Amino acid sequence: MQTIRSRKLDSYWKDDISRQWYLIEDRNGNPLGYREAFWRKTHNGFSGANRLVLRKEGHVENWQVSSDAARGQYVAVSDTSGGGRDRTQIMLQDGLVIVAKAAPNTLGEAQNRAPGNYVPEGLLPLAIVEAARLGQKVSFKTIINEQAIIQGMVYFSLVTVIPQGPNEVRVESVGLGEGTESVYRLDDQARIVAIEYGGGAMVEKLVSFRELTDAFPHLAEEENQEDIRQQAPPYPDNEGRQQDITTSPGITA
Repeated sequence: MQTIRSRKLDSYWKDDISRQWYLIEDRNGNPLGYREAFWRKTHNGFSGANRLVLRKEGHVENWQVSSDAARGQYVAVSDTSGGGRDRTQIMLQDGLVIVAKAAPNTLGEAQNRAPGNYVPEGLLPLAIVEAARLGQKVSFKTIINEQAIIQGMVYFSLVTVIPQGPNEVRVESVGLGEGTESVYRLDDQARIVAIEYGGGAMVEKLVSFRELTDAFPHLAEEENQEDIRQQAPPYPDNEGRQQDITTSPGITA
């Protein structure tokens, strides 16, 4: 993260807007879902969104981060197995990480100092790509939404990126309980073109929108909403205004 902070995000993300689609398949090539990743430049950094639909359950997250990755905010809403919603909000400001959780029968808030190698929400893919470019084992801290608050404190999970050869890294994530492992494959433009989970049991593949709609035709009907998504603020405050990461005092569940 020190390299990313010193170089600033603008040196990595040259375009004003980026939008990518990933088709999620099982090991036999059967479609399981899809993911849409989007970011755009703002006046003081970048904002983005990530939408995941997997086996009819949804997960949507929105984030903002300053160009030096010193300030950021994030909100994620996920469907739960019981039919409810799990909401996670995270803010990074003045070296503090503030987390608020709201889920069925659960409400809590906690804050802790940010570790020096903490990766703000929205920047995990970039951190993995940068680790692959360095070609050496790199570890950093991140927050897993399901384990964001443990015993009244912000819980930081450990992510380790291990090079496996040209344009391929293994990513190990260790939190509470059993860890997870995935393999990221990159192309020569340093784009993540595939993510393999569970030894190949599930794979995300970078595809064109046309390829995605071949598997999920209903998405073609949503294409006319693209301009709305690109112009919409990452998420509103309690009165419907866009929050600014340079002035927002905190987050409220």
